[in-house]
Amino acid sequence: MSVPGIEKIGVYPGQFCLSIAELADARGFSRDEITKDLLSVERSVYAPWEDVVTMAVNAADRILSEQDRQSIGLLIAATETSIDQEKAMSSWIHEALGLPEDCRNFEIKHACTGMTDGIRMALAWLQTSGQDRKALVVTADRSLIALGEPWEPVNGGAGAAVLLSSTADVLQYEGITAIYTRSITDVIRPTPWLETGNSQESLYAYLEALDGALNRYLEMTPAAKQYDSYFKAHLYHTPFAGMAYRAHRTALQIVHDSVSKQEARADFEKRVLPAIEYNRRIGASYGASTMIALTCLLHTTDMVDSGDRLSWFSYGAGSSGEFFAVVVGDNAIKNCYGDLLEQSLDNRQPVDVSQYEAFERGINDAIGKQDIVFDPDLPALPSLCNRQYVLTGIDTYERKYQWVS
Repeated sequence: MSVPGIEKIGVYPGQFCLSIAELADARGFSRDEITKDLLSVERSVYAPWEDVVTMAVNAADRILSEQDRQSIGLLIAATETSIDQEKAMSSWIHEALGLPEDCRNFEIKHACTGMTDGIRMALAWLQTSGQDRKALVVTADRSLIALGEPWEPVNGGAGAAVLLSSTADVLQYEGITAIYTRSITDVIRPTPWLETGNSQESLYAYLEALDGALNRYLEMTPAAKQYDSYFKAHLYHTPFAGMAYRAHRTALQIVHDSVSKQEARADFEKRVLPAIEYNRRIGASYGASTMIALTCLLHTTDMVDSGDRLSWFSYGAGSSGEFFAVVVGDNAIKNCYGDLLEQSLDNRQPVDVSQYEAFERGINDAIGKQDIVFDPDLPALPSLCNRQYVLTGIDTYERKYQWVS
C-alpha cells in the first residue's frame, strides 16, 4: 500500500551572502556572542530583483521534472512576506513553473508554521483526491530591513519546495501530532515595511509552545518517553541556530528527571547540531528552516538511515507549535538534493556591509512602487542549475518576471 509523503525537497538560499563577523564589527556587536551563543556564521542576502515568488520558483524549478509538473494538481504557497494583498503569490509561481491549468493554487499565512500547515493540507488532499496527482508546497520569506537593530545578525531568508505524492521517498509523516496554540504578540509585521516585536517574549513563547506540544505528544505516545532511543535525531524550527540548542535543552528537561547544562550541550552537539550547519550559513529562513536542517542531516551526516524516526517541532509566532514524528524514506539522500543546496551555498557571492545595506534599502524603497526597473547583476549559476527566475521590474503595479540563463 502506498503511503503519501514527501517525494522531493528543494531549497534556494539566494545568490549573495554576508559574513556575520563583518556585520558584527560594523555594528559594534560582540563576535564572540554571535558565534558562540547565536551560532551564526553567515546570512543570505537578497537583491531587489529577488522576491518571495522568485525564491519559491527557484527552489521548486530545480527539482521538478516535466512529468512532475504535469502531474501536480495542488499548489500551496506559504509566506509572511506577501507581495500583494489580493493576488496570491501562488498564481505567479503556477505560471512560472508551467503547471497544469487544472491545478488548484492558493496562498496561506501562519507565520513560520505555514509550510507545515500547507503540508498537512496537501497530505489530506492526496488521500482524498482519488487521482494519481501530486502536490507542491512551497514557502519563501526574507527578513525586512533592520539596519542597526539588535536582531539584525540573525536575519536572512530562503525558499523551499516539497513535492508530495503517494511515494514517500524522503519522508513519511506519522499520524499522531500534538498542537499548542496561544494568542500572543511576539513578532508582527503591521506594515509591508516593518517587522517588529519583543524578541525576549518570542524566545519564551517558542519554548512554551514546545513544552506544551511535546508534553501532549508524550501523553499520546508513551513509547516516545524513551526519547534517546525512540528518535534518531531531532529537527527544530530554527529562527537562528542558537535557538535549536535552547529548544533541545527544554525537550531534554521534559523527558528526563534532570539534565545538566553540560549533558544537554553534549546531546545537542551529537543529535541536533550536525543538522543545522546550513542554517548557520543562511540565517533566519522562517518556514523553510526545518527543511534546510533535514537536507543538511541527510546530505552531510550518516546519522540516519531509511526507516529511522526523527522528531520534528514547528513553531510560528503568534503563536502555534506542533510536535510530531517523521520516518526517513528509502531514497531520502538522493531526493533531498543536498548536493544542489551545498553547491548553491558555496556559489553565493559574498557582499560587504555597504553592498548589503544598499540591497536592503533598495528592497525597502521598492515596496508599493507603481513603476520600477531592475537590472539584475547575477553571479554565475551553480553547475547543477541551468536557469534563474528574477524580478525585472514593476509596470503600473504589475510585477514582471523573466527566466535568465
